[in-house]
Amino acid sequence: MKALDRPAEVSDSVVAAVRRGDPRAFGEIVATYDTRLRSLTYRLLGADGSLQDVMQDIYLALFRGFPGFRGDSSVATWVYRVAYTTCLHHLKARARQFPVSGDPEASGTTPDHAATIALRQDLAAALAQLPPEQRAVVLLVDRDGFDYGSAAQVLDVPPGTIGSRLSTARAHLRRTLAEPTGHGVVSDG
Repeated sequence: MKALDRPAEVSDSVVAAVRRGDPRAFGEIVATYDTRLRSLTYRLLGADGSLQDVMQDIYLALFRGFPGFRGDSSVATWVYRVAYTTCLHHLKARARQFPVSGDPEASGTTPDHAATIALRQDLAAALAQLPPEQRAVVLLVDRDGFDYGSAAQVLDVPPGTIGSRLSTARAHLRRTLAEPTGHGVVSDG
């Protein structure tokens, strides 16, 4: 999984305008982070059809929370933290409503024969098998390029926990993707 550039930061003037309740400034926040937050949310929740509802919850929490944003962390770190926390709340609520049963690995779909698509599907399935805490670390560090300190702030854990979770998650991904149905191996780099 290739790390992307770190999410863009918005200017202090945009943050100040959002704190005052300016909907246009909040629209700039949404435009800056929407694609990555949708991806994180989808990867954490899976395809249960709740993405739009959870995204609304995330943006509502952000809009309501901006007046209290102190700037102790970057805006990106804070925005991801709100999204991650909202996803965890949703996962806990879903677990109470629908206890997990059956084989979590069964996807019911036939993968495309193109190697690239198959690898992406294998990676998505392997990621889906990870606990949300490990999945979030892989997505934040390996996909979005967060350093351990920033990822630790997003997930509200010590930086050492990020390293431990990432190591465990990468080992799982390597094993899963190296199985006969897998098409590649994830590096630890």
